[in-house]
Amino acid sequence: MSIIGKSLTLTIANDVQFLPTVLRAVNDMAHIQGFTPEDIHRLELGTEEAVANVIKHAFAHGTTEYFSIVITAESLGLRITIFDQGMPFDPEQLPAYSPEEVATTMTSRGLGLFLIRKFIDEVSFHNLGRKGHETVLFKYLHRENIAQLLAQEEKQQAEQERNEDELPKGAVSYDVRRMKPTEAVEVSKCAYSSYGYAYVYENIYYPERVRELNENDNLISFVAVSDASEVMGHSALVPSHDDTGIAEMGVSFVKPRYRGQGCLKALSEARLSEGARRGLTGVYMQAVTTHPYSQKPAHANGFSDTALMLARADVLEFKEIEQKKRQRESLVIAYKYLSTPPAMTVYAPVHHQQILQKTFDLLDARIEWGKEVIANVQGVQANIALKTDSYSGATITVKAYGEEYALTIKKLVKGLCYDGVIAIYVQLPLSDPITQSAIIEMEKIGFFYCGIMPGSNGNNIFIMQYLNNYPFDYSILRLDSDFGKELALYIEQDFQRINTIL
Repeated sequence: MSIIGKSLTLTIANDVQFLPTVLRAVNDMAHIQGFTPEDIHRLELGTEEAVANVIKHAFAHGTTEYFSIVITAESLGLRITIFDQGMPFDPEQLPAYSPEEVATTMTSRGLGLFLIRKFIDEVSFHNLGRKGHETVLFKYLHRENIAQLLAQEEKQQAEQERNEDELPKGAVSYDVRRMKPTEAVEVSKCAYSSYGYAYVYENIYYPERVRELNENDNLISFVAVSDASEVMGHSALVPSHDDTGIAEMGVSFVKPRYRGQGCLKALSEARLSEGARRGLTGVYMQAVTTHPYSQKPAHANGFSDTALMLARADVLEFKEIEQKKRQRESLVIAYKYLSTPPAMTVYAPVHHQQILQKTFDLLDARIEWGKEVIANVQGVQANIALKTDSYSGATITVKAYGEEYALTIKKLVKGLCYDGVIAIYVQLPLSDPITQSAIIEMEKIGFFYCGIMPGSNGNNIFIMQYLNNYPFDYSILRLDSDFGKELALYIEQDFQRINTIL
């Protein structure tokens, strides 16, 4: 009998003597699910550090308190959620680990968090306000990527395909349709042939993950398939976990020799039709800015730029594109409503209202400016989530404001900077009156304008960004739309304004 979707919950006292009990439970669940002994060991090490951190730091010294660990078997892997109602999480208690510091001072400062991120695939921290705090660990079950599955001859063939010249336009006929489960490995091969290991959506290189994500509708893949049954290209809808009314149109790539056949245009039309069929409020795309070519299909389909995320991903290399100077890849977000949105009330300080008004106007969305409200959050705990990624980036999401929310974010930023995170983003709810003053509080920390992410039911998100001592060259940006260029200039000027204030 499958254990997928089933959980085991442990409630323990804040005493390290209970750690072996927790680790045995993790071991048993992982073993039943089919993890390798090596990955089970990693799971145990990461869980041990995470639970130990709660025991040591979440409660006042000398008190006996209880907290819960929920171990859930999911189709993609094992999720471990550690829930406590102790003191607010302070990242300064988990500073960055420095091997050099260990060698010189013989201390293990920050070793716990370092080990958690080393052994666990995804780590996030959530401040749930009065409900407490969560540390969420996730370990993928399927670890075999396409490079491990390919024979040496197949790898060589993929590398050759990566350097092939484009065929003449109209040289190949093809169909666009939903991916079949048996084609997951071919999709991974296509990604490998197109980008090597440079593509930012890491799951695409793991065929079993691609298959299972599609079976669970967490990835809605479309493929362009030739008459010879070859997967020429792929693109997908990626539903949002935070807002079920929107989805990303992404994970798009075409084998080099088939570029110019119109595959991406046909794939985009298929995804838009699917989004409308599912009743989505809107869809968005993220495109690189080293070149404008991936931005063009979005604008041709009626998308409008809404945000520019600087230094969002690792440096990428592109064939036949001259890159005199390389820096971390920036992404432009473009959005399209699939149905006419109702009038929305938004809250923002006056100095950002002009750029916001133009952004919403280009989306054909009607907004009204809310009046400033002095809200009393005394005694209220903020609901704040932190998520890091493997590209030296992090996102702080404010789900609800509370007392000392700005101080909490300031401490989070300090901890992330210590940990070597380069690009930090904060997301604020534009429908909350407190956001009007919260934006100014974030500017005092060093955050500057990024843009917006429109949502469903008026749940629009205001995004700000923080660069951790990263020298950014705006002249390298290549933007397709006039508003994209205007947005980049506005962001550069806002960055300069913030640095003048600080």
